[in-house]
Amino acid sequence: MNPHAGAGNSFLCCYDGSDESKLALDKALNLAHAKLNDEIYLCHILKNDHPNPEEANFTMEILSEAQQKCEEKGIHVNLIWEEGNNIGEKIIELGVNHSIDYIVIGSRGYGGIIGKIMGSVSKYVVEHANRTVIIVS
Repeated sequence: MNPHAGAGNSFLCCYDGSDESKLALDKALNLAHAKLNDEIYLCHILKNDHPNPEEANFTMEILSEAQQKCEEKGIHVNLIWEEGNNIGEKIIELGVNHSIDYIVIGSRGYGGIIGKIMGSVSKYVVEHANRTVIIVS
């Protein structure tokens, strides 16, 4: 349970604009309830330590689009944009640092050919998270 007084459940939704991440956001929105003060943390993690302007614009565009969907349902949303080489590790870290109740992630995202085949990020999160992980495909 989220440590904030009167707060409901918190959902960390991993969002990269892929179809799978859009399904993950839809799942988080279906589980979250505005009346219960649930909140969604939308996270986008870039592998590149110094994103170029196109990457930065794309990130802001997709996060803004996802934020609007949350706000339309009356769900409080927090945007998180991080950088790191191990995306799965970063997701776990965010879950701990923000006292997340549920991590909602697509089975595959824009992870390149290897990521498409193995779903390596979602696999890593399931194996290492110490909280409930919901995989959406």
